[in-house]
Amino acid sequence: VSNEYVGQQESIIHIVKRGETISRIAARYGTSVSAVLRANGLTRTAKIFPGQRIVVPTGPIARGSVDTYVVKKGDTISKIAKLYGVSVSKVLEANGLRADDRIYPGQRLKIFGGSPRSTDFLIHKVRKGETLWSIARKYGTSIDEIVSANGLKRGAVIYPGQEIKIAAGHQTRLHTVRRGETISRIARRYRVPVKSLLRANNLSPTDLIYPGQRLKVPTSGL
Repeated sequence: VSNEYVGQQESIIHIVKRGETISRIAARYGTSVSAVLRANGLTRTAKIFPGQRIVVPTGPIARGSVDTYVVKKGDTISKIAKLYGVSVSKVLEANGLRADDRIYPGQRLKIFGGSPRSTDFLIHKVRKGETLWSIARKYGTSIDEIVSANGLKRGAVIYPGQEIKIAAGHQTRLHTVRRGETISRIARRYRVPVKSLLRANNLSPTDLIYPGQRLKVPTSGL
């Protein structure tokens, strides 16, 4: 590997090794696939071979911070770009996408030079027997969202006492009513207003609750 100037922009010359791909090389140097393709006059379908010299640009996009975002249901490129405070074109370029390409839940996107705007999180302390799936279900969110917020892998093992961040948009717990419980007692337990608990469950003050009933418990007033 050597440093050279190509077209007034500092670049690195990488010698391709067996098994390497453009995306792997781009990831290694913290740049985008499209930037590497463009620097070498290659198309997306082009094949590379061991010993080939690849120009890897190290311009502003490569020097910026890199984050990985896991796409959620309902996400769009513009929404993700807005979240990180970067342009749509920057997200597209970093991931080798075109403006008309579709993204899908679970897809991992690289974000260069931006950071997610501050988000309020609820901290959940893991209890014995809980899994990412059971926690996601409890808060009405997805495993992918929890994994993304906590820097975990999808198959990660969690343990009792571990603290898990839940995004503010999913600050709702599920409570299973026990015998003898009342709305006011449940509200006091979770420190939420009675009216918020009623509203979250479409209940009126005169409605009865019963053992086994599942109630949504907001963690902030509604």
